[in-house]
Amino acid sequence: MNGFPRRQCRNQMTPAELAIANAMEEVEMVGANPHLTDAIIALEKARDSVADYVDGVPHPSADQDV
Repeated sequence: MNGFPRRQCRNQMTPAELAIANAMEEVEMVGANPHLTDAIIALEKARDSVADYVDGVPHPSADQDV
C-alpha cells in the first residue's frame, strides 16, 4: 500500500463503497445547494460505515462487555 488507508484508494474499495463514491460524484455535479450538501454528508457517512464494516472497525453502539 502507498500509505493511504484502504478506504481512500478507489482501486481497493468494495463494490458497495465504490457505488456510494460514484453517487457522491453525481450529486456534486448537480450543483451547490444546502439540500445537496446534506445528501453528500449522508453518503459520506454511509460510505464510512461500509468501510468500517469491511475494515472490521467495531460499531460505536456495540456492547463490548457482553
